[in-house]
Order: sequence, then structure tokens, then C-alpha cells
Amino acid sequence: MAKEYCHRHYDKDTDRNKDVYLSLLRMYLSPPDVHCLGPIKMELSEPQANLKAALHVLELHHSKLNTAKVDCTTAL
Repeated sequence: MAKEYCHRHYDKDTDRNKDVYLSLLRMYLSPPDVHCLGPIKMELSEPQANLKAALHVLELHHSKLNTAKVDCTTAL
């Protein structure tokens, strides 16, 4: 769903929408903590970085990313 959102909303000329692929990349590299989901009554494992998906975003959408804003070192 996040990829579809990016496809539909990316707009290089709109400040609010030009970094959607950067947000997707960051989510793949540093997924949110399970505690961000609120009070869920089930056991969930801690999310792991999805490097394959992150590389796929870079491969397909590198031209849509502001490379000055990409900081992969914090996720690794």
C-alpha cells in the first residue's frame, strides 16, 4: 500500500509530495518500533530492515530521491 501511495502522490514540484519515495526508503531501512502501533493484544517481533525492498526503491526511483537527504548510515 505504501508503494501505491508513492506512485499516486509523487510530485516533484510540490514540497509535501516530492519526498514520498524518501519516506518509503526510510521506512524500509528503519521500520517503526512495534510500540508505535499502540496497545495490541498480540505478540509481535521487532521489525527488521528490509534491505532488498530498499534497494529496489533505489533502483527504480533513484531519480525521484533527493540524495542530499538520503542518510543510510543511521539505519545500519
